Amino acid sequence: MLYLSPSSLFGDVIPQPFDKKAIQLARKKLLAEIELSDGKDLRIRGRSFGKNDIINYFEDLLQDQVLEYHTAISHDKVLLAFLEEAAIQPGEHFTKNPLYTDASFIRWISASFTGSFRRLTLECFRSSDELTLATLFNNPYLMTLADLEQVWIDVAKLIRDNIALLNRYQSQSQQKGRHWIVRNSVRHSIRISQISGLMDDRYLAMIRLLPESRFSELRNRYAFVMMQAAIFTFNTRIYKRNLAEKWIINAELLTVSPELKTQIADKLWEFKRIRKKSIPVPVRIIIIAVVVGSNLFRMFNKEDSTHYQTVPTYRIPVITPDTTKRHNTFRDSLLLKAPSHLTPSTPFP
Repeated sequence: MLYLSPSSLFGDVIPQPFDKKAIQLARKKLLAEIELSDGKDLRIRGRSFGKNDIINYFEDLLQDQVLEYHTAISHDKVLLAFLEEAAIQPGEHFTKNPLYTDASFIRWISASFTGSFRRLTLECFRSSDELTLATLFNNPYLMTLADLEQVWIDVAKLIRDNIALLNRYQSQSQQKGRHWIVRNSVRHSIRISQISGLMDDRYLAMIRLLPESRFSELRNRYAFVMMQAAIFTFNTRIYKRNLAEKWIINAELLTVSPELKTQIADKLWEFKRIRKKSIPVPVRIIIIAVVVGSNLFRMFNKEDSTHYQTVPTYRIPVITPDTTKRHNTFRDSLLLKAPSHLTPSTPFP
């Protein structure tokens, strides 16, 4: 339920400061309008109000301290916009007011505040708007703990749905020796474009904003399935190994468990080992020579640089990694290891 202040609802009908006599006159006027419209609901600020809604609204408005509450909100433009429109601009803050710590005020405003808080939080996750979410979380939570928990339940469901999608993505193939075979048809397979946004920096930054005491378990589960998705992509889509490595780095940043963090770090080490050994030394020399030569060429041809906007792309032969399992500590890990002639004790330059 979004909040509506008397001034926003009736414009100049109720003057500031609010007084009971003006409220009673406004109530009579609105009820008369409903009678003249044959009992049809009134449309106010895009919302529908029936006769009972008007009666209940004014009964609450005449309660002790409620006018004081409405007056305080009307003086806080950021809070007023948030309550009425479920919107807040990055960097904005509610006005500092001792009333916002008052238990009676919080119980009164909680339902309206929770409606806006839930709506904006879920919208931020849908649009990966971490700046707005950070601003919202940096302001006071004007709601009861029970109402806040209901919001966290909705957010947790969203995260679990993401985990399920990532798990379906990494489990859609089976291993046959040194090769991976996609079990599902191309029509029903989950593409990288469908899940990459769930593992990028902005989206994960929002998950890290959530209270760790409430979401640590989900963060670990999310990080683990990210690691699995990264390993699956690394093994099956060689041309996406840069992206897979980025995902596993992000998974390490997201996780809370030290044990899981170590496991993910081990997999990242394997990624780097395999990628380094997948490029033969002669090819590495050629690549370095091409890059150095290209840079020198641009340095000596600055005047004509507009004709050479890009460097040619070269296809580099790669070696399919041995997928024999190196560690058996975590039974749910996908198979991945560096070529057999390398050992974990070999320092990575």
